[in-house]
Amino acid sequence: MATRIAAISAAVGTGPRAHRTDLTSVDASLPRIAVVVPCYNESVRLAPEAWLEFLASPDGANLHFYFANDGSTDATPAVLAQLGERSERIHVLDFGARRGKAETVRRAMLEALGEGFDYVGFWDADLSTPLAEVPRLAALAVEDRLDGAFCSRVKRMGSTVERSALRHILGRVFATATSALFRLPAYDTQCGAKLFRAEAAAEVLREPFISPWIFDVEIILRMRGQGFDRLLEMPVAAWADIGGSTMRLRDFVRVPIELAKMARRYR
Repeated sequence: MATRIAAISAAVGTGPRAHRTDLTSVDASLPRIAVVVPCYNESVRLAPEAWLEFLASPDGANLHFYFANDGSTDATPAVLAQLGERSERIHVLDFGARRGKAETVRRAMLEALGEGFDYVGFWDADLSTPLAEVPRLAALAVEDRLDGAFCSRVKRMGSTVERSALRHILGRVFATATSALFRLPAYDTQCGAKLFRAEAAAEVLREPFISPWIFDVEIILRMRGQGFDRLLEMPVAAWADIGGSTMRLRDFVRVPIELAKMARRYR
């Protein structure tokens, strides 16, 4: 698989309709991009103004956000409903009972694909990856005609990547294990900020994923198996470990079991 780490500073916008209060002109020649934001009990961490301000900026001119509620038990549905009323390019989806991040992302991306977007992807609701990375990632995907472009949390000079020591160690152990098991030359499969060419996404999203948490690896394995091998990682300029994650230590314990299931299916 032709995977390499690359950085790009160019910026593009996305989406055919402007924010209701945004007078920025939209360039119809730019690709239409939909980004799914999975939400489970995000009423406290979600920052509505940040998403709205980004859509109103030139970088967000051709972009749509699909906020997908995953059976939240807090005020998330109400927060999302109010957010959806403030922009025609914010779409709120609710699939009922909790299904897990993987299935929520898969269904929401399929929903977006049905609207004819050129690229679809997903982004973590806590904005651990800043929205400033969206136009950089989009530029990389469009200019290099990629099947998939992924943000990567590479801590290097000139970047601000803030991760706890434990999370960094667990991440490196996981990356080493998946690289050895599946021969994936990827530094970081789990950063929750990714974009995909629509044609590639439509194929790899046909069936539910094996794992509800580490489905990012499964996406890459499916893409590689179906010949969508134009994949690149982009080192982020900034990333912050935001508290309040719903993933717990017991979820890490299940990782070897889920990797074994993937190995039986995809190796």
